[in-house]
Amino acid sequence: TVFKNTKFGEDIPIVPISALTNSNNNDNNDDIKTLFRNVLCCIDFQSNLTTNNKEHFLAFVDHCFSIKNKGTIITSTIIKGNIKPKDEVYFPELSEKKQVKEMQMFKKPVQYAAKGDRVGMLIKDLDSSKIERSIITSPNSGMVTYCQGGLFLVKKIRLFKTELLSHSKLYLMIGNHTTPDAVAYFIANGV
Repeated sequence: TVFKNTKFGEDIPIVPISALTNSNNNDNNDDIKTLFRNVLCCIDFQSNLTTNNKEHFLAFVDHCFSIKNKGTIITSTIIKGNIKPKDEVYFPELSEKKQVKEMQMFKKPVQYAAKGDRVGMLIKDLDSSKIERSIITSPNSGMVTYCQGGLFLVKKIRLFKTELLSHSKLYLMIGNHTTPDAVAYFIANGV
């Protein structure tokens, strides 16, 4: 009932975890495993997705440039769904919706593109200086959400020779989007 009058409502899952070591085996491996299991169980992966018959659009943008008096061209690879001129696309990084004016594949105009296609899209009123490598989706798909932090299970591979230290910066890449991030590690040997 503590959260009852907040925007989160009163049915909030609470995941118990302690920074103290597990008294049974002098390390916190079991606590860390339990944390990950409980957090994943609490996430409703479908809650942000709208329901309709059309598969949501998702594309990785690899280049963006302006053409004077025309608009902005984005080149991309479609990962999911399909697109056609006059469809709206959403730029999660910018929190903006824009309409596709024209499309081309290999310098030929097209009226439709689907999963696996490389496509250039002409977008009006998009500032090309604000976007380069990124992700675009169909509006209201809920597929991409930007956040301030995350919890990840990581394993160091033997070829990565740099020491992994908390509060160091690493580059996190999801799809075509890369960002420098500060990391903090929970030690869990053998996970």
